Amino acid sequence: MNIKQSASVMVVLAAVALVGVGCLSSSKSQETGPVVTAKPTLSVPPEVLGQDVTTKEPQVTTSIADGPNGSMVITVSGDTTSVRDDRTKIAFSIPTSLGEIKPQDENGWGYGASAKENGGPADCLVQRSFLAGDTIFLTVYDTWLCDQPGRGGYWGDQAQAFSTESDVKKWCETKDVCEPYVNPNGVTIYRAWTKSVEEYGTTYADIDEYGAWNPNKDINGILISNEGLVQDGLGRMQNEVAAVADSLSFIE
Repeated sequence: MNIKQSASVMVVLAAVALVGVGCLSSSKSQETGPVVTAKPTLSVPPEVLGQDVTTKEPQVTTSIADGPNGSMVITVSGDTTSVRDDRTKIAFSIPTSLGEIKPQDENGWGYGASAKENGGPADCLVQRSFLAGDTIFLTVYDTWLCDQPGRGGYWGDQAQAFSTESDVKKWCETKDVCEPYVNPNGVTIYRAWTKSVEEYGTTYADIDEYGAWNPNKDINGILISNEGLVQDGLGRMQNEVAAVADSLSFIE
C-alpha cells in the first residue's frame, strides 16, 4: 500500500470514528434526558369555574305555644313547610309557595269556666283549622259532644259527621266521585270530587276533598280541601292539595 492509499484509509477510519462518537452521544442523551411529568391540577372552587353550586336550603322553625295539650311546630325548608301539631295529633307538609301556615281555633260551649256546668273538658276545642296565608286548606273537628249547635255552613264542618272511618266512607260516597286509598304513611284517605258545590249562596266548581279519621284523638274528623283556594281565586291547586293528603300522618 502506497502513501496515498494509506492516507485515504486513515480519512475513512476517522470519519467512522466520528460517526460512532455521535451515535454514542445521541444514545446517552436519550438515556439521561429530562423526565416529562403531568401538569399538576389546581383545585378551583366550582363558582370560579362558572359551575352551578348546590347549596343547602336553610331551615326556619317556629314553635307556637298551645297550652297544656302540647304545641305546634312549623318547619320551613326550601319549597316545603312541615307542621307537627300535638293538639290534634297530626303532622303534614305543604308547598311553601302557598303561604305562611297559621292555626285558627274555635272553642265550644264547654270552654273555660263554664266547662264544669256544661259537662265539657276545661279546654274544649271544637275545631282547629290550618291556613296557608289567609286560606283554610285543612281542618280537624271534634266529633263528640263538645260542639255548639247551629253549625254546618262552611265546608270544613262536614268533618263533624266523622265519628268512625265508616262515617268518612259514607260521606265520600255521596260525592260525584269517591276514591279511597292508603297514603305513604299508612293513613286511609277518602278522596272525593264534586262537580260543583254551593256555599253561602255562591256556586264553586271542580272541588277536591280528602277525608280521614284519626283513631288516636277525640279531635279526629279530618278534611283537606281546595274549596277555600277556589273561593279566594287562587285556582284549583289539585297537586298541592293532593300532596297535603299524601303527607298526612298521625302522632301517637
